[in-house]
Amino acid sequence: MSVMEAPYTIASLPKPLDAENGNIYASPVYSFRGLKKRKRHEVVVGVDGESLNIYNVQSQSVVASYAIPPQSHLCCPPSSVYLRRNGDAPAERHTYAALKDARTQSKCRIVRFVERIGEGASFAAPIKSEVKLQHAPFALEALPPATEGVAPTTQLLVSYHDGTVDCITPDGGRIDWKYTGDGITTQQVEQATTVDFDTARKGILKERQDLATAVSASISGSSLLFMRIARTKKEAALQIFKVRNASLQQAGSSMSGLDFLESIVLPESSRESSDETAWEVHAATGQITQLSGGRLTIYDLTTLSPRIQVRLGNSTEPIISSTRTSTSTILTISTGAAKLYESRFGSMQASVPLSSSSTAGQSKKRKRETSSDVDDGVRVVSSFSDVGLVAAIDGTQLISFQISGETRETKRGRAAGSSLIDAIGKASRTSSEPSSAAGNQWEHWKANVKRLADASDVDALEEFLVKDLALVATGGGDSEDDVFQLSTESFDPNNVDRQKALYLLGVIFAKPGEANNLALAVRSPIIIQWLALAGFLTADYLSKTFQKPVGVGELARALGTADESFELLHDLIELPVFFEVEEVVEALKIVIESLDTPSSDISQLALPPPAPTDADMDMDLGDADSNFEVETRAAEKELHHAFSALQNGLEVRSQSLRLIFARLRSFSQKAVKAALRERLSQKELVFFIQVLRIELAEGGWTSRYIDVGNDEFANRIEASDKQPGSTAEHVKGPSDQAIRHIGQLLMCAIDAISTSGWLVGLSGNVDTTQEILDSVRAEVSASLEGCIEAKTLERLLAELEKYADDAAKAGISAVPADDLEASALPLGCRVEGPRRSTKEGKKSKLDIAREKDLRVGKYSIDRIRI
Repeated sequence: MSVMEAPYTIASLPKPLDAENGNIYASPVYSFRGLKKRKRHEVVVGVDGESLNIYNVQSQSVVASYAIPPQSHLCCPPSSVYLRRNGDAPAERHTYAALKDARTQSKCRIVRFVERIGEGASFAAPIKSEVKLQHAPFALEALPPATEGVAPTTQLLVSYHDGTVDCITPDGGRIDWKYTGDGITTQQVEQATTVDFDTARKGILKERQDLATAVSASISGSSLLFMRIARTKKEAALQIFKVRNASLQQAGSSMSGLDFLESIVLPESSRESSDETAWEVHAATGQITQLSGGRLTIYDLTTLSPRIQVRLGNSTEPIISSTRTSTSTILTISTGAAKLYESRFGSMQASVPLSSSSTAGQSKKRKRETSSDVDDGVRVVSSFSDVGLVAAIDGTQLISFQISGETRETKRGRAAGSSLIDAIGKASRTSSEPSSAAGNQWEHWKANVKRLADASDVDALEEFLVKDLALVATGGGDSEDDVFQLSTESFDPNNVDRQKALYLLGVIFAKPGEANNLALAVRSPIIIQWLALAGFLTADYLSKTFQKPVGVGELARALGTADESFELLHDLIELPVFFEVEEVVEALKIVIESLDTPSSDISQLALPPPAPTDADMDMDLGDADSNFEVETRAAEKELHHAFSALQNGLEVRSQSLRLIFARLRSFSQKAVKAALRERLSQKELVFFIQVLRIELAEGGWTSRYIDVGNDEFANRIEASDKQPGSTAEHVKGPSDQAIRHIGQLLMCAIDAISTSGWLVGLSGNVDTTQEILDSVRAEVSASLEGCIEAKTLERLLAELEKYADDAAKAGISAVPADDLEASALPLGCRVEGPRRSTKEGKKSKLDIAREKDLRVGKYSIDRIRI
C-alpha cells in the first residue's frame, strides 16, 4: 500500500505586486539530453510583477531567479528546459514566459532567458530576448533539439485557444512558422502537450495500429507527436498532430510544422459553460483526466473506442486539483484533504488532512468576476514518481507531499478484463497508516536504532546504519591518518529515505524542554555528516522533528559544546554544505569562548556587595568551607579549560577559524554585520578583531620584505606550514585572497561594535580603545603599502621577463657572473630585439620606438620652475 505524509513547505513565494489581480503560475522543468526528454526535480514559478523562480523540490533551494517588469502579467504558466551538451561545454537553461503589460491588453510578448550553468560556465548575466505576439497564449511547450551536437537548440510551441500554434525560432527572436488550425473557427482548445512517439505507440496508440503504422511510415521513432484537447459546442476530442522535422520546417517559410493525423472523440465530455476544465494527457498509460465542476473523470484510450474508466469527487466534496503520481495512482486535492486513488478501480490508497488555511479560499465566494488565483487553495504543479514527491502551491507557499510505499506498476496484459488479482489490496483506506507488513518493518527498524542509541553503542549503530542506508564510504581504516568520507551516492536525494532521516535527527539530537537548548545525544560523526550532506541538518527539519521551535544557531552550539576537541564542528564546517550566517557566527562565538580565558573580573554593571552586618560576622564556619569549595571548583574549571586547549592543541581551532572566515566572506557584508552585532558581545567582537590582526601578521601583510627573516610571525608560519619530511620548496605560503577576506571581516567587526561603542570606549577604558584603533589603522596602512609594493614588483618583474625574452631572441649571450653589476641596465631601457618582417614602405614598431628614443638626449635634466 502507498503511504502519504502531510505536506511541508519548500519555499515562501513572493506576493504579486497587484494583490487583487495578481496570479502565480507554475510548471515542471524538463531536461533534454540529445533527443531524450526527462523531468527534472525542479519547478518554475512565475509571479505577476515580481520574478521567475526555479526551485529544487528535493533540496528545497532556489536554483535560478529572473526579474520581470513590475507592471507585467503572466498569460500562462512559464516553461523552462535544461539543455545538456556533448563534450565539456557547459549546459544551458532556457526559461520562457508570456508577458503582457496590462491584464486587459490583448497583445503580449514571449521573453526568453538563457543562462549557462555547470562547469566551465562564466558568471555572466542571463541573455534575454523577446518576440512580440498579437494574442495571449494559454500554453508554452519547448521542443527537444532536432539533432545532437555540441550546441543544441530548442524551439518553442505557443498554443492559443482558437487552435492557432506559433513556433518561435531557437534564438527567440521571431516566429518560424504558424499553424492556423485548418480553418476551424468554432473550436476551443483547452490543453496542449508534446509526446514522444515511442511512448504513445506503447500506450495511447496501443490499440490504434492503423494510426501508429501510418505515423511510423513517415517519421522516425524519436520524433514527436503534438496532442491537444479541443472542444466544440457538442463534444471534446483529442487531436493528434505530427511534428515535422526542423530541417523540413526551414525548407519553406510557408510550410507549417504540424501535420494533422487523427481526432478521437471523448464520450460524455460535455460541461457547463461556466465551469473551468483542466486536462492531463498521460500517453504512457493511455489515460486522460478531466477535472470540471469538482469532478474528476478518467478516460481510457487503450481500447479501440474510448471509454470512461472511473469518476471521482462529488458535490459535497469537490476536487480542486489533481495530478498523476505514477502509472497507477492519481493524487486529488479536495476541501480539507489530499487523497491518493488507484486510477483503474478508483479505490483510495491514502489520505492526509490539510490545514484550514490550505482550502480557505474555496469556501469564499468571489465578489468580482476577474480575481486572483493566489487564494484558490492547493493547486498541484507536478509529481516526481522516481522520488515520490508532489509539488503544489498553497497561496504564497510552495509545498510538497511525500508519497512512499508500493504502487501498482504491473505490465500484465488486460485483454481478458479485470480479474480478482487486480482488485486485491486496492480497498478503500481512510487513514495514511502503513500496511501491517510495512508497519512492522518500520517499527523493527526504529526499535533497533533506539536500542543502540540508548546503549550509547555508537560503533554498532554506525555499522547498522551503514549497511541499512547503503552508506558507501572511502577511507576510515585503522590508522588515524585515514579519513572517512561518504561517497556522493550515499547522500544522493534519489537514495535518501526522508522518513528515516527525520527519525535519525530525533535520535542524534535531543531537545528536552521549551527552555532547554538543543543538545547532542549521540556523537556519531558519520551519521551527522550524512544528515548534513543529505540536506536534513537544518533548524527547519529539527523543528519539524521535535515539533518544537529550534532557533538558528542552536545546531552549532550543540555540536561545539559536545566536543571539546572541536574536530566534529571543524569537519562539519569543512563539508560542502550551506549553513545560515547565524550558524556560522555561533560557531565563531564557540571557538572564541574556547580560546578566551574565563575572566574572574566582576562586571562593571554589577551591583557592589552589601556591607557586612553583625549577623554576617557571626556566621558558621561551614560557610567558609562552602566558599572554599566554590573557589576550588572555579579554579578546577579554569585548569580544565587550559588543559583542554593544550591537550587538543590550537591547530584544530586555528583551522576552524580560517574555515569560518571563508564562510563569512561568502555572505553579504550587511548580513554578516547584523549577525555579529546580534550574537557576539562587545568583548567577543574585540577578540575577533585581535584574531584578524594576528592573521594579518602571520600572512606577512604587515611586515616589509626586508624584515621577513627577522619577523617572528613569518618564522612561525614557515615552521608550522612545513610538513614532516618536506623540503623548503613545499612550504605553503599565504593565500592571495586572504588579505581581501581579512579586510572585509575587519570592516564588518568594527561596524558591528557601532559608533556608540567606540565613542563610549571598550570596557570603559578610553586608552584601550584608542590603542586598538591606532594599531588597526597602522596595520591596515602597512597592508595597503605591501599590496602596492607587490604590484610594483609584479610590474618590474614583467619588464625583466620581457627584456630576457627580447635578449634571447636577439641572440645576446649570457653575462659572466663576475660582471653582473657592470652589465645591469637601468629600468625602462630597451634591448636590441630581432627585426620583424613588415610590408614594404611601413616601419615596424621596433623602428618607431627606436626613432622616438633617438629624439631624446642621452642624459636630460628637467627643471621645475615655480
